[in-house]
Amino acid sequence: MIKQVGRAKGALQDTWSKLAHDPADRAGLSAARIASSLEKGVHEEVLALQLNKNQEANNPTNPMKFTGQDVVAVAKFFAANRSRVAYTGAQAAELDYVQTTLDKGGLAFEDGHLPA
Repeated sequence: MIKQVGRAKGALQDTWSKLAHDPADRAGLSAARIASSLEKGVHEEVLALQLNKNQEANNPTNPMKFTGQDVVAVAKFFAANRSRVAYTGAQAAELDYVQTTLDKGGLAFEDGHLPA
């Protein structure tokens, strides 16, 4: 009975996520689930296999492939965001602006990189 309640709860959460959350929200929820599963001892290769099966079902024409290393990276990124945002909006805006300017031939440095 407990297993059935857990599955029903998960299905309800998934349906709610599809209706009420954007991709950024869903990414955060999925990352939290991955981190939690790893903490509970689920092997990263098992999680990668599940993600790959989900990709085959959800994106059959061009499924993404995940590895155990990818799963560990997701959990690491989730942990990095526990207390504060790991990559701020201001940082993203600035780096995106500089990259776009470089791509358009603007801020040209001899080696093509930004100064340290």
